[in-house]
Amino acid sequence: MADPSSPMANALRQDDGPQVLEPVVLPPASPTQLLDYIVSNHAYPLTLIVGSTREEFLQALVDDVAASQSQQPADTQARHTHPLLAASLFQIAVTKHIRLLFTPTVSHLRAYLSVFSPLDSAVPPPPGYETNARSDNRWLVVYGMLNIHRNTSEWNAQGMMNSLSMFIDAASHTEFKPVIIEPLPIKNEESTETSMQSEYGVENQYDWQRIRTEQVPLLGYKQSSDVRLSNRTVELGKIVERWFRYFSECQGQ
Repeated sequence: MADPSSPMANALRQDDGPQVLEPVVLPPASPTQLLDYIVSNHAYPLTLIVGSTREEFLQALVDDVAASQSQQPADTQARHTHPLLAASLFQIAVTKHIRLLFTPTVSHLRAYLSVFSPLDSAVPPPPGYETNARSDNRWLVVYGMLNIHRNTSEWNAQGMMNSLSMFIDAASHTEFKPVIIEPLPIKNEESTETSMQSEYGVENQYDWQRIRTEQVPLLGYKQSSDVRLSNRTVELGKIVERWFRYFSECQGQ
């Protein structure tokens, strides 16, 4: 399971002091890394929103596991089964009392955030859970918060600021900590595209520095051959960092 000394695991344990629910961006993660870390470090009432369809995410998960196992020697593959293959995604989520939802479009994501409440969750609390107790698991995580805007009419500063502000509002009204995790690309031998529809085509394309320095138009959009962009652009990181801090900046405080 998760390496307790890893940067992401360390970031998952930052809420040891007074409860200041500061918005944070965690390191990019593949589907298996995402589930492995969250299942290992968090539980009820954490809510995980995946910015894709269920089918796309499960396919990305399968591809990720396959890529990981293909790098192992044949005899090792025969002896070891990836832990996420031993039980279904939903069995793991239910067992750990983690609420899991899929929002395939920006509209779906915003609609869910506008009505987000832990009270309407179908996921039951674990035995002995005190509703009013302080919990370091009160996290609202969106996987692919930025990526879901790509190749849509919302791929601009205005569109992403609208989504991010709704995210902040949804979390603050329910006293949840808003957390962004972007997907790592999953390459296969036949295509440079990824299951999560990432456009970057180089290794480590979702390194945060690459994300934050990408130029985004202030207004307008670029969708296939239809281009309607403003001449002014802004770094994506400057949009996100109006509200969120990258996890390394929060360490040691």
